[in-house]
Amino acid sequence: MRELREETGCDIRIDAFLGHVIDTYGDGGDYTLNAIFVAHIERGQPVAADDVAELVWFPSDGLPTRSQLAFENTATALALDRER
Repeated sequence: MRELREETGCDIRIDAFLGHVIDTYGDGGDYTLNAIFVAHIERGQPVAADDVAELVWFPSDGLPTRSQLAFENTATALALDRER
């Protein structure tokens, strides 16, 4: 919640926990453990802040393709959300 607030300026409420996803990050391929949640914005308007270069919202029927996503864990998170 703190990280999302720093990067978007929004306060959220978590609705559900979808699971953990292992991925890699950076040139060295460091492993990451990502906690995947469904949440909604309670306060604030999303803006790119902190270390975010760009912030874009997509409708659920117009999501980017896998090749357009920066991280594999994002594709996995979207698949977990579709399954619920």
